[in-house]
Amino acid sequence: METWKLALHFTRQEWSNLWPWFFRRLPVIATAQETGIHRQRILPALTHVGGSFQKDIADIFSGPVEVDETYIGAQWNHKRHRAKAAGSKRGRGSCKSPVFGILGRGGKVWAQVVSDVEARTLLPLISRRVELGSPIYSGNWKS
Repeated sequence: METWKLALHFTRQEWSNLWPWFFRRLPVIATAQETGIHRQRILPALTHVGGSFQKDIADIFSGPVEVDETYIGAQWNHKRHRAKAAGSKRGRGSCKSPVFGILGRGGKVWAQVVSDVEARTLLPLISRRVELGSPIYSGNWKS
């Protein structure tokens, strides 16, 4: 789909409201209820964004690759100090969504929202996406 054919017309605030619900993989109707944006505006936008994330993704990464995780979620800007103190902690154990990614040669990236960042969850993803014998670089795991 070409961008000029899509009449997405979201304000910056609407996009920032949509992202957390998009990464939680909620149905469009639930996202519409949470954001107050009509579902007929949300569906084409999220379909386009999801398709953009999947373009030109290598089936199998070969050669040196990097693996890492990050956490995506709401920011603490404009929150009361009491809410910050009682709120979630950073990194592991937070209420943010963990995302695991693989970076290959030429800037090819594959990422997926995962339930947790434990080795038992991530190793099958790595073995499916990385060619056997390829060097894997990670800042968190020992060789």
